[in-house]
Amino acid sequence: VPLPARAGRRAAFLAAFLSWGCSTTSSPSVAIDEIDKATGVVNAVSIQLEPGPRSLPATSALALGVADAIQRTLKNDPRLQMALARLQQALADADQARLLPNPILNVLVRFPEGGGKTNIEAGLSADLLSVLQIPGRTSAADNRFRAVSAAAVQAAIDIVAEVQESYADAQASDALIPLLE
Repeated sequence: VPLPARAGRRAAFLAAFLSWGCSTTSSPSVAIDEIDKATGVVNAVSIQLEPGPRSLPATSALALGVADAIQRTLKNDPRLQMALARLQQALADADQARLLPNPILNVLVRFPEGGGKTNIEAGLSADLLSVLQIPGRTSAADNRFRAVSAAAVQAAIDIVAEVQESYADAQASDALIPLLE
């Protein structure tokens, strides 16, 4: 086998190996879509980058339906926002695991003893062990991302269950008021 063909195969193998861990498998929008499907409320969840209270339109207690209560709670619940923040952090960790290590520049300067021309050698190297660990790190980071995504969906489902229970309790209390009077 001629040397250029062997070098071409090596370059193709190296490119395939390095691209193996370079694609992100998920994003926060996938988890948000899963939350929308699980809760049955479309566009109820959004990632808030700025903390603080949100202004809500004033409604009377009788006009607030269970769907409105669920939607408002999903938009403003701090537990869900924390779960979504952890989701963004897991995505950033997954992206970071796919990055190649920084190259190292080595410069060697040799001064001859008897005078003469100074010899300068420069080299560029990378940490081979870090490059070989990329597939394992990306797999672990993707698994953490999937676990955090599932936890965010679970938090949304728990919040919806709490709102439905509280809403039913409030409706039952409203029904008891005329009987107690």
